[in-house]
Amino acid sequence: MCGTSRQPLPLFNEQSGCACCSPQQQKAAVTGDVAPRTLRFQVAGMTCGHCVSAVSAELSKLDGVIRVETALVPHGRSTVTLSSAGVLDRDAIGMAVANAGYELAGIPSVPDRQGGPS
Repeated sequence: MCGTSRQPLPLFNEQSGCACCSPQQQKAAVTGDVAPRTLRFQVAGMTCGHCVSAVSAELSKLDGVIRVETALVPHGRSTVTLSSAGVLDRDAIGMAVANAGYELAGIPSVPDRQGGPS
């Protein structure tokens, strides 16, 4: 007889899948179960989404950075929020912003786990 039968095939790993539907994992999962730290600072000179992308790309290269978010204020001081798996070096942040072609306008000295200066 000619017929069609289907046999469901299990996934090798149920947590995996294609890129469009696989579970999202953040870089922090690799470093362990550490509460992320949040640091907010201002960057001067950004005017558009391309500027935001350039700064975000440079900051994302820093070790421990999980997420970069920017509240753009064209021709003003934009607020950048970094989430990290650990303490970030102030000079490294300044260098990353400078490498993107912009100026760090202010940064607290040491962030705590809740995101404020200690």
